[in-house]
Order: sequence, then structure tokens, then C-alpha cells
Amino acid sequence: MGSNQRLLLPGQGCAPIQDLSMEYEEAIRMVGYGNIDDYFKRVVLPIFAVSIVFFILGLLLVNLYGALLDMGSSAIVLYLLPIMFLVFGAIAVLGYPYFGIERIKVNIHENIHYFITYAGALSTLHLPRKKLFRLAAQRMEYGHIARMMEKVAYLSDYWNLSLVTSCRKLSTLVP
Repeated sequence: MGSNQRLLLPGQGCAPIQDLSMEYEEAIRMVGYGNIDDYFKRVVLPIFAVSIVFFILGLLLVNLYGALLDMGSSAIVLYLLPIMFLVFGAIAVLGYPYFGIERIKVNIHENIHYFITYAGALSTLHLPRKKLFRLAAQRMEYGHIARMMEKVAYLSDYWNLSLVTSCRKLSTLVP
């Protein structure tokens, strides 16, 4: 087992959103970004660019129209509004991976019982196991579960891994 892999015991899952002990890079990987550079280019830069634009526009509006409000000594409160754009941008960048993981968890939780029923119905047809995984992967209404079944079928077909090994490898990628 590699140095960056954890052994998950049965009944153990990924850290809940309240427990931020999960590595930030691991959270970024679980949401679907290959590495931190990809996340930086696709998420961080656009969010901070928009935050900075709104910050500058907010400062201009406060400077131009703040005197019209005639708030006296409490005018400093108006300068906190543009700063809020930067704070919300930072919160969005830092919180996005954890909220993405929660979205995946909810998707799995909502669809797992339907998937188990469907897989149980398919198993009564006495299909080969690989065919069962391929058929389960075709049902996109199961969301993230169907994408994982597609990956299991791919690993077993093209990498010649057993279905058990494929499931174990992919279980580290699922929250």
C-alpha cells in the first residue's frame, strides 16, 4: 500500500464535512480534479477574478455614492461591503471540494437502494458478472454509482483486473 493511501475498515467512510481532517488535496481529487494545479486553473482563478472585479466595483460605488448617503461616522461600514466579496470568494474556493464531496455522498445515498434492487433483479437472470456490471453502468439515473460501475467494467475489461480488485481500487475514490 502506498504512503498516501489509507486502509479503510468496513463501516468506515471518508471524513464528514464537519470533520475537516481530510487532506485538502484528497478532497480536490475526490471531487474530480486530477491535481491541485488543475483545480487552481478551473476554480480558484475564475472565482478570485470575479471576487476582485466585484471588490473594485464595490469600492468605486462606495467612493462615488457613499457621500450621498450621509452616514457620518458610520460610513466605514460601507467599506466592509466590498471586502465581503473577497471573503465570500475565499470561502467558496476553500469550501467547494468539501461541498462537492457532500453532493456525491447525497447522490449515492439517494440512489443506492434503487441500484441494489436493480442489481438484485439482474442477478436473477444468471448473467455473467462482467455483463452485470456493464448493464448496471448503463443506467445513468443512478448517478455516481453508475459512473463507478462503468469504471469497474473498464478496469476489468481493459486492464484485466478482477472485479473484486477493481472494486477495491475504486472504493478509495468514493466518499
